[in-house]
Amino acid sequence: MEAIYKKLNEYGFVDNQYEFSRRYLGKSRSYYSACKAKRKALSTEALVNLALALERDAALLEGGRAYALSEGVRTLAAGVKGLAGAAWDEVRHLRG
Repeated sequence: MEAIYKKLNEYGFVDNQYEFSRRYLGKSRSYYSACKAKRKALSTEALVNLALALERDAALLEGGRAYALSEGVRTLAAGVKGLAGAAWDEVRHLRG
């Protein structure tokens, strides 16, 4: 999950772990940092929230006018879709 958080931060989608917890995991602002500190896996619910939020963001990027005009936006959308796939892989792994 740290890799996904870092990519979202790099892309400018989140400024910090608190925002990541609320916006992408659908949890309290300290959820992600607490999981990291306790070395605890994210809940299945948080992972599903993450995957759905990433898919939503990718769809918004792809649906915008800039998508057709900008290679950078297309690359960003592809990156976000890849992150969504990684989140779904983690859900499958937990349920496996």
